[in-house]
Amino acid sequence: MTSVTERDSMDFDVVIVGAGPSGLAAACRLMQQANAAEQELTVCVVEKGSEVGAHILSGAVFLNGALLGFNRKEVADMYEEIVDFAELHKFMDQKLKNYSSGMQVRLAFSIAVKSKSDILLFDEVLAVGDASFQQKCFDIFAQYKASDKTIVLVTHDMGSVREFCDRAMLITDSKVSTIGKPSVIAAQYDKINQKATDIETEKQNQIISNKSNITATITDENDNKLVSFKSGAMMRVRLEWPSSMNVKNAGVAIIKDTGEYVFGSNTFAKGVENSNGATDFIYEVKMNVGQGRYRIMAGVFGETQKEEIDFLTNGPSFLVTKQPNSKWEGLMYLEHNWYQEGSKKHV
Repeated sequence: MTSVTERDSMDFDVVIVGAGPSGLAAACRLMQQANAAEQELTVCVVEKGSEVGAHILSGAVFLNGALLGFNRKEVADMYEEIVDFAELHKFMDQKLKNYSSGMQVRLAFSIAVKSKSDILLFDEVLAVGDASFQQKCFDIFAQYKASDKTIVLVTHDMGSVREFCDRAMLITDSKVSTIGKPSVIAAQYDKINQKATDIETEKQNQIISNKSNITATITDENDNKLVSFKSGAMMRVRLEWPSSMNVKNAGVAIIKDTGEYVFGSNTFAKGVENSNGATDFIYEVKMNVGQGRYRIMAGVFGETQKEEIDFLTNGPSFLVTKQPNSKWEGLMYLEHNWYQEGSKKHV
């Protein structure tokens, strides 16, 4: 996801969201040129991946300062403030080639905010810092905007788009698709990109090689075949086997792609048994798990767990994505309450 946002006070006024290679970088350039030409404004651009242009970082401060119109004395007076903001003190005399583009952008940002430009255009700046550095960036944005100047931000963070923006535009195939509320546009963007991910997951599931006679099909609670679910959604797994197999019980396990055994259940524990010769079991589970890729493991049994009839070790995979306003972190959601001793009010 690529988005361009303009922050007003503590909120971005506009966000442009592009699905795939929508030409947003070119859009930023055009915005820069149009504003400079029509309104006689000066524009400063900081891009992720662009070098700050010197052999060592300390030299880059003076070189970039000069490009922004500062003389050497002005840069020297600001040098300590710039380096402090970038948090790169111990690296300033090291060779530039040894450091990441992220470190270079941190420094470029720190120099750019000292400029006298009317518009600051930052491309992916928030992708290169920790939470503390990102907060400092937002503080600078607020100060800059309070001076009747404009911030244009290119970011991959849909959370920031939802939180800070007032209006949004969706671009697909280099054309304006929709204009509306950020929450709506963000959801549309997520849907477009989720569709591409789902197609890839379906392809992977089709080429899974199993010696098992068990078939596992993943759907939602309305039997719509899906390969991605929002956290907290109900998922249904239908296990099927040939009629020649005398299956009495079954079990399903959910495995994270990183190897963690997330959850498992079976008909033994629930007191359910196949007593009528059916060739399927349906397992429903609410996916209160964190975002990520998971897969199904399943087994069918006779009347006891020792009577293993068949086992599906590499079942279909699926994705879980976070709800937009999710307030929890971790591998899975656990029912919980917060309260104070002596108080009946739970929060």
